[in-house]
Amino acid sequence: MIEKFHFLLKNPQETAKIAASLALSLYKKNTTILLQGDLGAGKTTFTQGFAHAIGISSLIPSPTFTLCNEYPLLRHIDLYRLQPCEATRFIHQLEPKEGITIIEWPEIAPELFSEPRISIHLQSPTAQATSQREICIEFLDFPLPEEENMRNWIEEVALPNHIQHHAETVAMVASILANDCIKRGIVVRKNALIAAAKLHDLLRLVDFKSFDDDRYVQPTEEQKKIWSTLKEKYGTPHEAAAERFLTERGFAEIGSIIATHGAKEGAMSSLPLTTEQKLLAYSDKRVMFEKIVSLKERFSDIEARYGGKQTAGTSRAFFQKWHATMKAIELELFPAGVPLL
Repeated sequence: MIEKFHFLLKNPQETAKIAASLALSLYKKNTTILLQGDLGAGKTTFTQGFAHAIGISSLIPSPTFTLCNEYPLLRHIDLYRLQPCEATRFIHQLEPKEGITIIEWPEIAPELFSEPRISIHLQSPTAQATSQREICIEFLDFPLPEEENMRNWIEEVALPNHIQHHAETVAMVASILANDCIKRGIVVRKNALIAAAKLHDLLRLVDFKSFDDDRYVQPTEEQKKIWSTLKEKYGTPHEAAAERFLTERGFAEIGSIIATHGAKEGAMSSLPLTTEQKLLAYSDKRVMFEKIVSLKERFSDIEARYGGKQTAGTSRAFFQKWHATMKAIELELFPAGVPLL
């Protein structure tokens, strides 16, 4: 499954905005970004917007004559002046560097750059629209599970139907929200987000204190045996367990998107940082079972079920803080209001 992003750019500011948005959708410590486009297409503007988003405040000039400029966490290469054999020799002589590498004019020596990578093509303005250009981003930096993979995993863990239905509703909400973000020029890996949404509660069962106490499912002895094995192997909470499960199967990045959608008082958990992590966490908190609800309704239900004496007294302050975090994500991603769900 290939992940692509298309957007029309009306001015250089939008080019920089897209680049900054891309910086919030990276999942590998070492990432290669191939940047193509004719002279004047906006490659330098794109790189400057990206660099500023990852904390590089200095001016980012094009390395057309220096060939390579080095910054903290970023290497910027321009192959424009080189012949294919020269480009090959130059790339091979570079010392390894951790972080992000942006390569302009990679088409000069395309055989050097296989997957994993992110490929970006900036199309120059047309005669009909002198100020408008198009950007296409193709994500080839990590694999996405196929529908068959996900169905097999759901069957493998004997996931109860009501949890499956909840996950499908969360995926629908995430898709609607992703479309809205994309229309506003926010880079979203929609396919990755939907896959993570469908799998976000894949190991929800490991959090069951007793497999016989859940009022929504009456497990068979075979299910209880499967769940006990999963709980022993992958541990708790279910977000971290799902991340471990998916990493083991070669889908660590999908696991990373899932890993931050929950919270637990007293436990160290990462806040959602990438756009996909934020959208998944927020979408999950807009769905109560299979019903789309407000954040207020959802957190009232969470507090009713998991707060108080029955669960060792998770504090009201914790739920309020968690609610406030989701509200902040809502305001950040949808400053003009959340689209109708």
